[in-house]
Amino acid sequence: MNRMAQQALSTSVDANRQRLMKAFSELVTAERRYEELRNALWELATDDRIVMSDYLRDTLIQLAGKDDGMER
Repeated sequence: MNRMAQQALSTSVDANRQRLMKAFSELVTAERRYEELRNALWELATDDRIVMSDYLRDTLIQLAGKDDGMER
């Protein structure tokens, strides 16, 4: 492979690596935010000081992904 082609390939690989690292970082951030949202929904749904219908409470619990048949 000639020098210019090798340099172009190396540059392309580096650019792809940078894009992949950025995408992975964004995925980790999104996952963290999703978990924070689920926890906030759970706290809201299980806060007995807040008056809401059973339907709304059950919906929040389902959205939080923690529907384990808990007793209220």
